[in-house]
Amino acid sequence: MNYLKRTSSWLLALLGIVTITGCVLGIGGDRDINLEYRVIGSEVLLKWDRQENVMFYVVQGSFMDSDWQNVGLNRDPFASISVSNGVFRFRVQGWGIDGLAFTSEPTDYIPVLPLRRVPDATEPGPGGQHFDPNGPRTAQP
Repeated sequence: MNYLKRTSSWLLALLGIVTITGCVLGIGGDRDINLEYRVIGSEVLLKWDRQENVMFYVVQGSFMDSDWQNVGLNRDPFASISVSNGVFRFRVQGWGIDGLAFTSEPTDYIPVLPLRRVPDATEPGPGGQHFDPNGPRTAQP
């Protein structure tokens, strides 16, 4: 019985040391990975620095401050996310052999506005190749 108490004490001490070391080193916490974004139309392009010992990245998004949802799974340090209009935030989780390695700091709030349809080049009207400002559809009285 004495052996069991001694073994459990050593295991408890070892667990405490590992936990404290992880907290001091910041393992598993928020990490700055230079997460950058760019909005092109209805696509949000994300890019970040490659991290060591990461097998894959999980991209998570939040729409209008809702809960974080998984929106992408990548092996490379970039992602392209199709979005509708609204306000979004994104963050990246790095997963390694031992599980979750880190969660990045989230992006700023990203407003995505609805797109206006670009007219086809053959359509009459502003932007079209056959646009006639004095034509019957656009003539002002």
